[in-house]
Amino acid sequence: MYSNEFLWQVFSLSAEMDPLFRDKHDRFPISQAIHNVTEPIVSERLLELGWRPTYPNNAPYAVVISHDIDFIYKRTEAQQLSGALKDLLKFTLKGKIPTISSFSSSLKSQCELKWPVETVFDCLKAKNIPSTYYFMCLEKGDEDYNYNFSELYSIVNKLIESGSEVGLHGGHTAYKSLVAMQSQLHELQRNIGLKRVGYRNHFLKFNLKSFELMESTGFRTDSTLGFAETTGFRNGMSHPFRPYNHQNDSYFRLVEIPLIMMDQTLYKYMNLSSAETLDVAKKMIEKVAKVSGVFTLLWHNTNFNGRKLEDFEQIVDSMNSDKAWFCTANELVDWYEKNDFFRTQTDLLNSLR
Repeated sequence: MYSNEFLWQVFSLSAEMDPLFRDKHDRFPISQAIHNVTEPIVSERLLELGWRPTYPNNAPYAVVISHDIDFIYKRTEAQQLSGALKDLLKFTLKGKIPTISSFSSSLKSQCELKWPVETVFDCLKAKNIPSTYYFMCLEKGDEDYNYNFSELYSIVNKLIESGSEVGLHGGHTAYKSLVAMQSQLHELQRNIGLKRVGYRNHFLKFNLKSFELMESTGFRTDSTLGFAETTGFRNGMSHPFRPYNHQNDSYFRLVEIPLIMMDQTLYKYMNLSSAETLDVAKKMIEKVAKVSGVFTLLWHNTNFNGRKLEDFEQIVDSMNSDKAWFCTANELVDWYEKNDFFRTQTDLLNSLR
């Protein structure tokens, strides 16, 4: 039986205020967590205190599927430079003077459309399931720059019209830089004019100061809070919540939708087989369902192929069989606000202090 004081420390991320060290990506490491992150212990206490959210059509739990669009094109510097130099030679032999723009276009042409967003869209459209897409809005020269967001208008517009949601996937430094976060959001909004925008940072980079930056920038939701190394509940919550602001003893307006499971966790960090992946997913879904929580599943567009796609479809189909409510991040927050779940949740969280 956990004490209320301990559960408050877990919920408020007190251990992350001054960690002994951070990993190579400047992230709070799971080794310093003060609780068993595989259990939604704070959500369990909320239910013990009488708080249990409901969902449309009496769904047992909610599901938010999302995709971080890190890469669309497969390109190597050697291929780009080799191809561009060949084009440059052709121009010269023909007596033409190549321009900077033509050389840039040549560089761009030396890449393959390897992981189109349309693949993700078509898969989920067939299942009549909405999802949330987080796009990067980087500039050339930024680390992991791979595509120009302004050139994706057609597919982005299709996503929005279909009922899916588009958010910002902040670059490597955005989680700690208000300027970077604001400029990337401006680029997103400049191209599609969205007002209610959600956020997730690249590589799940995050610190407690990030909440303040996200709120100052104007984001409505964030879904960065999770561990890359394992599935689970970083602050013991299986429900969306308004994070606690340690600096002024209040709550942010921003809503955090904690990340429960990510494909890269399963394959890269945990090195699981398909059978093990499905077993882990089944157990995590059961934990979420037990507390009427929200199962957040991040599946990158680069993993919509082969056995990883088969794993994804089996996981989604199993939740569909449970008659879970599939929604976007904004739809989830709308529902919680409409039913006053955040206010009643916060009242009970305050009772743990």
